[in-house]
Amino acid sequence: MTLGQGTAVNRKNDDDLFSFQSFKELKRSFQEQMARSGRAVGDESEFSAAVRETNERRAYELVSLTCYYWASLLNSSNVDCVLGSEKQCVLIDAPPSMYSGRERSNFTLCVKDSIIKYYSIKCAANELIVSGQAKKLNKFIAEQGLQPVQRQYIWREDQLGSTLDNVEYPFDSIYEVGKVKRRQIQFPSGKGVAAVSIIVADLTPEERNVILNDLAAYKDFGCLNIQRLWGSIVTDTQITLLLENFAVDSLSNYVSAEQRSNGELLKFARQMATAVDYFERSKFIHKKLSIDVCLLTADQTLKVVVFGLSTGLFPKRIYLKDVDRCRLSLSG
Repeated sequence: MTLGQGTAVNRKNDDDLFSFQSFKELKRSFQEQMARSGRAVGDESEFSAAVRETNERRAYELVSLTCYYWASLLNSSNVDCVLGSEKQCVLIDAPPSMYSGRERSNFTLCVKDSIIKYYSIKCAANELIVSGQAKKLNKFIAEQGLQPVQRQYIWREDQLGSTLDNVEYPFDSIYEVGKVKRRQIQFPSGKGVAAVSIIVADLTPEERNVILNDLAAYKDFGCLNIQRLWGSIVTDTQITLLLENFAVDSLSNYVSAEQRSNGELLKFARQMATAVDYFERSKFIHKKLSIDVCLLTADQTLKVVVFGLSTGLFPKRIYLKDVDRCRLSLSG
């Protein structure tokens, strides 16, 4: 079988053309190229990395089309809040504990069935597949008689519990749109999830329309290392933003409190890179990106704050004073 013609990489004459007569020959050519490049056995080639990245992006495109994808808002500690009945299910980002090298699973289907069961979901041939079942996700849901729980974006005031506490955290000052409160979102199951509540009031009609449009456009925005938007409460006089409530400290305070190991700092840098990669893939420019808008969870997961950093949903201009402060803190 002829696959076509290509230019031999790093051959004696780079202009020589050759025909691959089989997949075996094509594979051998890649192996020879790997040997010439001096890459260690087991290392990922640039070609493999590109394929993996393309597959991951396609997988996120597919899950974003599902109404029951809750991304990183839910995990094994709080997914039972939305699974109140037997056979209900949701799709979430797979926790790091489910990663296993090349068999990494990006997503997990959580199913309520006396206990909560977890199924790894992978992307193959532009389809979401239930790993271990060799079935398409939609077919698996239909055959099992599952009921996907649709994610809610617009909330009502009566769906929020009372203020959890009156404690103000030092890092709350990064939010510039009013008093920050911690409320609990109540679900039909009787359980709740803590959320950061930020009220945006005294809006002109133009400002209100801008925020509402941004809420619609960015309702699913974010990844594990970006603070996500639970949704909003919209009334005639104000808009309340509901954000993930997770942080126990700010990154700037944590790294300046005492000297941290290089390994720890490298872990934070990698998580920041994950967030920045998501910004790049989403063609989003963070106008206030600095160490000051990075928060940490109890398990040291880094979260970049995007929403609530200005009087709108997110900053629309670059704040030079923040850039200067970041530069000074790094040089010091």
